[in-house]
Amino acid sequence: MGEERLQALLQESLSVATKTGAMKPGDLARVIVDTTVQPKNITFPTDAKLLHRAREKLVKLAEKLGAEVLHAGRQVRPDPASAFRPCQAVQACQAVFA
Repeated sequence: MGEERLQALLQESLSVATKTGAMKPGDLARVIVDTTVQPKNITFPTDAKLLHRAREKLVKLAEKLGAEVLHAGRQVRPDPASAFRPCQAVQACQAVFA
């Protein structure tokens, strides 16, 4: 649509609102902008993410205490949520959980 057309549309809308009495010119002295629908760079803690984070912390703690840790985060499924889905093939399960 473009910035110029959007600005013209906004000006016309405000003009019509003023002419019809739906708005007074003084109503524009203070404008409230609602930003609840703007995208934000936030990830929500899903069960899989929390489980993955807890596993990482346990591995670090076990290594710090001198315990032998097998597969210390090297052979983990790339998608932590996939840990909750059943494996499709026996070979795939053996490769992931070996």
